[in-house]
Amino acid sequence: MTNDKTSELINKATEIKDTFVGPLSQAQQAISSWTNGTYVSPHDFDLRVKQQAQQWEFLGQEPIEDFEPLEWFSNSSYFLYLDKFLEGFDLNNTFNHSGYCIGKTLDLVDDVVIFANNFTETFGFTEIPDVRPVLPFINLTAAINDDLAYMPLYCWEFGIEMQAEWETIYAASNNDPSEFI
Repeated sequence: MTNDKTSELINKATEIKDTFVGPLSQAQQAISSWTNGTYVSPHDFDLRVKQQAQQWEFLGQEPIEDFEPLEWFSNSSYFLYLDKFLEGFDLNNTFNHSGYCIGKTLDLVDDVVIFANNFTETFGFTEIPDVRPVLPFINLTAAINDDLAYMPLYCWEFGIEMQAEWETIYAASNNDPSEFI
């Protein structure tokens, strides 16, 4: 009896494994056979993904009409609170790169929300013939090229300016931090 139960469990486990691993290995094989180490245009890639999705029936099964995108941070009331909070520090008059650093950081947050909205809409709320899988990633590369590329530079300069300001204040207090109190 134990051999029968063991073989049943092994068969069940094999079925479950094939259910999850089968489509994944099929996808890996399909992608490797599509590219063969060569360039594939976004249009060809979209067509191949759509064809494969129709075969597997997993992408955009039932479009849902009530897609509600996430709100951009720059359109929220939290942005107004943060803006007034930073305005109180008057950083722009003291540090040249503070506005650039903060602006690029907030733009990057908005770009991440835009990517999440586009990704969700494309892969969850679009019918298979209309799916363009490359579009959300094009938006993401634009965010990387603009905001993520310049944000570290501006924030580095902002940090250097802040450090110089604090060193000046510390030197003016005769290197005695108790004078701040």
